[in-house]
Amino acid sequence: TDLVAVTRSHLVQRYSLDVPAVTDEGDDGKGAKQQSKKGRDQMKEIPASQSVASVTGPAKVAFSFGKSGHSLPVHKVAFHPSGSFFATGSVDGLVKVWDVRNGYATHALHPTSSSDGGGGRGRYAVSCIEWRPTLTSLILAIGREDGSIAIHDLLLNAHDTKKASLPVAVLRDHLSAVTCVAWSSDIGTRGNAGTSSASKARKHGGGAFFSSGRDSVINTWIISEEEVNDADGPKRKKKKASRDDSGQQRQVSTKVSYRRIRTLPVYEQVESMKLLSRKFR
Repeated sequence: TDLVAVTRSHLVQRYSLDVPAVTDEGDDGKGAKQQSKKGRDQMKEIPASQSVASVTGPAKVAFSFGKSGHSLPVHKVAFHPSGSFFATGSVDGLVKVWDVRNGYATHALHPTSSSDGGGGRGRYAVSCIEWRPTLTSLILAIGREDGSIAIHDLLLNAHDTKKASLPVAVLRDHLSAVTCVAWSSDIGTRGNAGTSSASKARKHGGGAFFSSGRDSVINTWIISEEEVNDADGPKRKKKKASRDDSGQQRQVSTKVSYRRIRTLPVYEQVESMKLLSRKFR
C-alpha cells in the first residue's frame, strides 16, 4: 500500500506502507499458521480505545516528487480514479496536477478573478477538489473560499498550451466557501431516445453537477456543450479544418456550460455531501 503526503516544508512524497510478513516456519510448516493465529489473538486482546503503535519503524519514502511549488500549506489532495494522476490544493489558491508514474507536475491551475473575465490570478484558498469519477476524462472541479468553482477539463484543450490550464467554466453562485461537489450522469440523460449516441459524441460529458457550501444551500447544475467556431484558434496538424461559406478555414472548439437549475436551502452550513448510488435509492 502506498500513499502520497505533502509535508509542512512543501515536499511531495510517496510512502510505501508494505510490511513484510514475519514468519517462523518449523520443519512441519506449521510455524506461519501458529504465528498468524497468535497475532489475531493478540489483536483481540487490545482494547478499542488503545492505539496500536508501529513496530516496524517509520514508513519508507518510495519516491520524492520534490518541492510542491505551493507558497502556503497544502491541505487538499485528490486522486484521479485511474490512479495515474493526483491533485494538490493549497491555502495559496493554487492547484497542481501531478503525474504519478513520471513523477512531475503537469498543470498549475491558478484561481481566476471575476473582474478580468477569468484570466487573472487571485489568492483564494482551496476549500475542496474533486475529480469527475470517470476513467476516460480528466475533469477537475476546484471549490474555493470565495464561493467560486472552477471546472477544468485537462483533455478538452490539450492541444493548446495557452488554454490547457484555464477553466472551461467558472461558477460563482455560492456566497461563501464551497465545501463539496459531485457529478451525476443519470440526471438529464434518461428518457431520451438518442441518449447512447449523444453521450458517445460528447467531449466533456453531460449529466448534472452538485455543489454545497457554507452559505447553507445546495445547488444543482445541468451540463451542456456546443461546438463553436474559433477563428483565432491554433492550427492543428494532421487534421482537416472545416470551411465556412467564404472558403476560409475555421477551427471548431467545444464550449462547456454549467447552468444552475435549482437552489436547495438547508438553513445550515453544509460541511459534507455525498450522492447515493442507485441501489440505495
